[in-house]
Amino acid sequence: MKNTLLKIYLFLPLLLLPLSTFAAEEKVGLVTCQSDCTFCDIILTSKNIIDFLTRITFILVVAMVVYGGISIMIAGGDEGKIKTARKVITNAVYGILIVLLAWVVLTELLSILSGGGLANPWYEIEC
Repeated sequence: MKNTLLKIYLFLPLLLLPLSTFAAEEKVGLVTCQSDCTFCDIILTSKNIIDFLTRITFILVVAMVVYGGISIMIAGGDEGKIKTARKVITNAVYGILIVLLAWVVLTELLSILSGGGLANPWYEIEC
């Protein structure tokens, strides 16, 4: 048991390592303007909110998978607890698949509606 917990404690920081790259981005915040907002500022704010929610979703999925895994390990052979923990992990995977599918559908839909190609994808807005 101690060996398993040691492996978890050593592996968990590796899961959170990609989140440190978000700190490298130079952003002011979710809202891009304070006064005299243009339509472009509204679009950029919407994009920032979508990016923020996507990042939060990935963090929550990792947390739920870790929680489910730990729950399975400490279930002690109780089938009810194991079933509940597996359901947590399954729902987390379904959630991230829904988010990724929505991203792909939105990108393809906007590409089709724009006549087959955008100068910049919708997630790389420049004003």
